[in-house]
Amino acid sequence: MSRVEPVLVLAAAPLLLFPRGLLPWVGLGLIALGWALRGLATGRWLVRTPLDRPIAILLVMTFVGLYVSVDRTLSLPKLYGILLGFAVYYVTVAQVTSARPPKVVEVDGAREPLEVSTPGRGPAEAFTPGQEPASGAPASTLPSPIGKGAGGLSSTPFYLAVAVLIAGLIAVLGTGLVGTEWSLTKYPLLKPVYSMLPKLIHGMRASGASVPGFNPNELGGSLAFLLPLPLGIFLGAPLRWWSRVGLGIVVLLGLGLLVLSASRSGAAALGVAVLILLIWRWRRAGLALLAVLAIGLGVIFVRNQNGVIRFLLTVDVANPAWNEVTLSGRTEIWERARYAIEDFPYTGVGLNTFPVVVDNLYPFFTIFSESPITHAHNIFLQTAIDLGLGGLLGFVGLCALVAQAGWRAYRRLGGDARFGRPAQAAIVGLLAGLLAYLVFGITDAITLGAKPSVLLWVMAGLVVSAGGQESGARRRGTRDGDRETEDGDRESGSERRWLANDPHALIPNPHPSSPIPHPLIPKRSTAVVRFILGVVWEMYWMIAYFLVAMGLLVVAVRVSGWVP
Repeated sequence: MSRVEPVLVLAAAPLLLFPRGLLPWVGLGLIALGWALRGLATGRWLVRTPLDRPIAILLVMTFVGLYVSVDRTLSLPKLYGILLGFAVYYVTVAQVTSARPPKVVEVDGAREPLEVSTPGRGPAEAFTPGQEPASGAPASTLPSPIGKGAGGLSSTPFYLAVAVLIAGLIAVLGTGLVGTEWSLTKYPLLKPVYSMLPKLIHGMRASGASVPGFNPNELGGSLAFLLPLPLGIFLGAPLRWWSRVGLGIVVLLGLGLLVLSASRSGAAALGVAVLILLIWRWRRAGLALLAVLAIGLGVIFVRNQNGVIRFLLTVDVANPAWNEVTLSGRTEIWERARYAIEDFPYTGVGLNTFPVVVDNLYPFFTIFSESPITHAHNIFLQTAIDLGLGGLLGFVGLCALVAQAGWRAYRRLGGDARFGRPAQAAIVGLLAGLLAYLVFGITDAITLGAKPSVLLWVMAGLVVSAGGQESGARRRGTRDGDRETEDGDRESGSERRWLANDPHALIPNPHPSSPIPHPLIPKRSTAVVRFILGVVWEMYWMIAYFLVAMGLLVVAVRVSGWVP
């Protein structure tokens, strides 16, 4: 029954992304039903992940933003999108990681969870350290480090989730091709191409305003964070020819649609992601290309500084003609966003109510448009406007934790026979895509709760699942038998016994969750640096909790009707 949950969440997605009447409640009911069925079938009612803390903060501040909203018809669709994103994230983690606990064997009087992995298959029967592999068994039939804690990472669901993301990219390509209201003013040379494209989707709604189709900038931003995944697999994974051809076609179609979208922010974000992939795949060539680009862009910037800034920071307004706003208009949008954050630091102005609040409290002087500016054109400013400063800290902390999980995942999967290079390529592509989302968010925004953001939560769930989790004992380094090696690194007792008893071990560190010395920090001072960073990290979350508490206090004062 646990496999029914993703089907129910998939059925709930259109009900929450396109809310009409009571349909969103039906969608939420389907999500709750899937959660109950998984809990009854596996006993995993709660899936603990490293993102629990920031997600809890975002969830609380989402409802705070809903309460203070001046127009809940604008806020409720965004609320449904955020709740769907959270559900998609936890379903991804629950399905990609194994629900059953690892088998336990006795090792020197201690009970250790060990599993056997074989290429192309999930965890199999238990492996006793010191036991010789069966005749004919592949050398990769080794105790897998994946499978510790609440369950192991399953290869089939992992690659299935990657396929779902690529299918989502194909869906974005199809809907974008027939439903985007193209900008005809940016590149007049493309007008003949636009005229040949069919327009099958009409009458979209964005933040309460009627628009003729999908925003081409949002399409460009979606392509920017989705394309690095197939591109990373294409560049770094050993594939059969038909798989490589298929991925190549998808990438080329995506690049073509990105050109048609004329999204400068999307092109810049994808360019950063592609550069990272090239450096990962061909380090010297990638770094040389980076140096050439840096020099070339520097020369262009010096020779025509005003032109470069104007090109990058011109805004498209969501009206039927997709008119452009000048550089002063972009800075004015950011200035109005700053005013709103200063006036409403703890609660934000209300979920997805930026256009209404700005028009009434902070009207524009240089921007004239029939339709409202729907967001602040910066993901960090927009998050603070929607969710307050507490929500902003939760969002930034979530990004940091996903990056940390991605680094662990890359090291972890490279040492496991079931995954290896293809999974590493997928992880690098996922991380490059998430970075592209943030780069795009510097000058534009796909806000939390927007329709494309659902795929971002699938990406985050995959990265976190692959990165695994450290138990409290391992984080503190208190597991019985731990010791320091001659190089000063901590080595767990189970790791030492695993290496000593298995003559076929080829992985020097089967537990990537053990402390990783920084290459620029002396190994003897790693513990001190880690302690200082840990203190700073906890202080960061204490500040976030304080801001959330202040937001809740403001809500409590409003509910009680008491004003000091």
